[in-house]
Amino acid sequence: NYRITVHALKSNAKTIGAMELSEKARMQEMAAKELRTEEVTANHKILSEYYRELQNRIRTVVSQM
Repeated sequence: NYRITVHALKSNAKTIGAMELSEKARMQEMAAKELRTEEVTANHKILSEYYRELQNRIRTVVSQM
C-alpha cells in the first residue's frame, strides 16, 4: 500500500533529520489518504528524487568513514 510506504518513509526520514524528505512524504501520505490520485502521481517523481538525493548523500558520508 503506497500510503503505508510513504508513512514509513516520512517517519524514518524525520528520525534521521531529513526534514524536507519527511515533509514531502507527509504530503504524499495525506494525498493518498484522501484518494487524490492525480496529486500522488504528479508528486511521486519529486518524492523519489528527494529520496535518491538523500541516498547519495548518505553513501558519500559513509564512504568517507
